Amino acid sequence: MADDLGVVDIADLTGGDEVEDAVVIGELTGGSLDGLALSGCRLDGVRLTGSSFDGLVLEDVLLSGCELSGVTFGGAKLRRVRFEGCRMSGLSTADLHAAHVSFVEDRLDDAWFRMAAIDRAEFVDCDLRRADFYAASVKRTGFIGCDLTGAEFSKAVVSAVRLERTTVYDLGGIGYLRDIVLAPDQVVSFALVFLASFGITVDDSD
Repeated sequence: MADDLGVVDIADLTGGDEVEDAVVIGELTGGSLDGLALSGCRLDGVRLTGSSFDGLVLEDVLLSGCELSGVTFGGAKLRRVRFEGCRMSGLSTADLHAAHVSFVEDRLDDAWFRMAAIDRAEFVDCDLRRADFYAASVKRTGFIGCDLTGAEFSKAVVSAVRLERTTVYDLGGIGYLRDIVLAPDQVVSFALVFLASFGITVDDSD
């Protein structure tokens, strides 16, 4: 994206607006912009706490240092989107469709990805404690250096997912993680959680 992009204040937008090739700034707290579509845009430090963006469409978008805690992306469609250094605690993305999406150094604790369709994504150095992937479809996705403590994967459909340097303590629905690739550093921690899910304890005492 070029440095001479036009600047748009998020507070000046209304539901259903389509914005192309712009830098989006500003603040919208507890508001609603349903049906918003952004293409070729960059969001720098935008504050959207508690706002609703049902039907959101993002394509070729970078979000850097944004505040997205408690935001709702119901039925959103994301393609080639990167979230970088964003605070996204309690994010709700029910029925999300996301492809070629990156989450890098984001805070996603208690995020809701229920029934989401995620393909070719990566989560890198993210806080995903208690994130909910119940009944989600997660394909060709990597979790690298993340904290998945207490995350839920019950009834998830998982394919070609890679775990590396990721904390999996108290992972829910671990039995649904059938088609995954473990980095060598991940084998022991994953195995212990898997055994614990069946009530099996490893005891080296005499």
